[in-house]
Amino acid sequence: MPRLEAPDRVLLGYLAAITLVVAAFHDRVVVAGVLLLDHVLAASLLLLLLVVEDRRPSRFWRIARDWYPCILVPMAFRELHYLVYPIHPFDGDSLLRALDRRLFGFDPTVALQAWTTPALTELLQVVYSSYFFMPVGLALLVYTRRDRATFREVLSALLIAFFLSYAGYFLIPALGPRLAMKELHELKLSGLWLFPLLREGLDGLELEMWDCFPSAHTEVALVVLVYGWRHCRVYFWGLLPVVVLLIASTVYLRYHYVVDVLAGAALAAAIPFVNGWVLGARRVPGRSQAPAHARAGARAEEAQRKLLT
Repeated sequence: MPRLEAPDRVLLGYLAAITLVVAAFHDRVVVAGVLLLDHVLAASLLLLLLVVEDRRPSRFWRIARDWYPCILVPMAFRELHYLVYPIHPFDGDSLLRALDRRLFGFDPTVALQAWTTPALTELLQVVYSSYFFMPVGLALLVYTRRDRATFREVLSALLIAFFLSYAGYFLIPALGPRLAMKELHELKLSGLWLFPLLREGLDGLELEMWDCFPSAHTEVALVVLVYGWRHCRVYFWGLLPVVVLLIASTVYLRYHYVVDVLAGAALAAAIPFVNGWVLGARRVPGRSQAPAHARAGARAEEAQRKLLT
């Protein structure tokens, strides 16, 4: 077996879990056979890549090993179109809408129609679409520093964030206010130039997804901020206003209910602790994680200094 790093363990763990889910509910999934074959093939190719990189190290194989999640994560997301609702045919939209009404006494996406303008819609749609570049940007910045430990930490956290949101989709399948509450939105959203292109482009990439709860946009964007604060303060400060607008855009553009955003934020808060466990950390996330032998050596040196003095 090749040496498995934290991101490898996270991704292989997700592949194993989703494969078991498909196998257990194969009678409800039309393309179950194809998906099972895809999962076995993906896991085999990944292990082969790790073996080759481990035994024949080179710059090419190192880069391939570091960045293969950029291929597998979008594929894992897209296959949810065939899995979420067939496996759990539950009307999550009614539940989420009821929770929003319980919190506010009204439907937030409907109330926001009073504030809708083409310029604001255009801006927020662009910001909403920037979500796809945020995690890659952080990973690239860390990668250029040639600090493998930090890169593994950041990549592992991002993968956990994506896969936990996927698990949430199975728990409460929902389309979101844009589709489930279409008849209540009297004012159709319109932008200036890029809005229809971005909107239709996202719809084409995602297909019809039951991916409303939790808000992965909120979760992943906040995780990027957390690790940006730890490892790249310039990126953090540059991204902070964008993330604030992005979270607002999820409700304004009718992609999410407010409770989706709250759930995404709660998951983001838990990610550093889950990631610390995956990395094998024993201390509070965010603090210095010196190896055990280094800490023992430091204690011995300190004791020796005290004896000498």
